[in-house]
Amino acid sequence: MSACPVRILFFADAASVHTRRWVAAAVERGAEAVVVTRQPAEVPGAREVIAIRPGGDKPGWFLALPEVRRVAADLARRFQPTLVHGHYVTSYGMWAAACGLKVPLALTAWGSDILVTPRESRLMRLIVAWSLRRADLITADSMDMLDAIARYHPQAACHQILWGADTDRFVPGTPAEGFEVVSLRSWEPNYNIDVLIEAFARFVQARPAAGARLHLGWRADGRGAEGAGRRPRSVRSGAVSRSGG
Repeated sequence: MSACPVRILFFADAASVHTRRWVAAAVERGAEAVVVTRQPAEVPGAREVIAIRPGGDKPGWFLALPEVRRVAADLARRFQPTLVHGHYVTSYGMWAAACGLKVPLALTAWGSDILVTPRESRLMRLIVAWSLRRADLITADSMDMLDAIARYHPQAACHQILWGADTDRFVPGTPAEGFEVVSLRSWEPNYNIDVLIEAFARFVQARPAAGARLHLGWRADGRGAEGAGRRPRSVRSGAVSRSGG
């Protein structure tokens, strides 16, 4: 007799490529998946994507909680999830922790939900603490996030799971001449592009013979580009390039 398949109920942003990759990776390994979201979009591999209170308004996360529990109860009958996985602790993670299902709960931190938002108010710190303490497993992709999570004293095991290139599949080719740095972050203050440029400038000053170049991706609407676009005088012309997306 074949083992019961893993059935994962994701609470996550369906419009995010990160959610799509998590779902795809689970399905590739034989799991089944349903996604509950406020940002409805197609998620390849998911059996169903369920939208609850579409939008991004902050009160909506709390106002939707009764519907979250109703949807979860319905899915408990017809999908029978064996695992709930919430992505982004302060929003979908809260929904996952509050959904009421008596199955293991995994929470994955994305960054600002642990490093930025809890600093904004006591309420958000309480939500983060409440959600983390209900998890059976917590993951994050950097050690600084795991260190921040540890300060909430969760009982769950915490693991670093790296996002990005699969090094079992991706093997770098022959290095090109020179030294190149690529940043694909959007030019928002949260991502400190100005710090990256300044650090690169110091490297160029210290090792001018390295032939270093910095490639910056940026949003097609240019949002946030003004401050980052002021190149330090110590970076020579041509050492920094920009590409829209």
